[in-house]
Amino acid sequence: MAVSMPNDASVKGRGWKSFRVSVRQVERETGLNFLSNVQPQVQQIIESKVDSQ
Repeated sequence: MAVSMPNDASVKGRGWKSFRVSVRQVERETGLNFLSNVQPQVQQIIESKVDSQ
C-alpha cells in the first residue's frame, strides 16, 4: 500500500484512503526504489497495484 498526499490544506476533510496510489508512482515521484530486495517478477506485481480496501 502506498499513499501520496499533498502537504497543504487541500487534504482537509478528505480521508487518507482517497490518496492511495501504487508503490511505483511513489518511486517515480521520489526517485527511490522501495522493494529492491524483492525478486523482479514479484516486485513488478506488488508495485503496480493500488490498494482498494
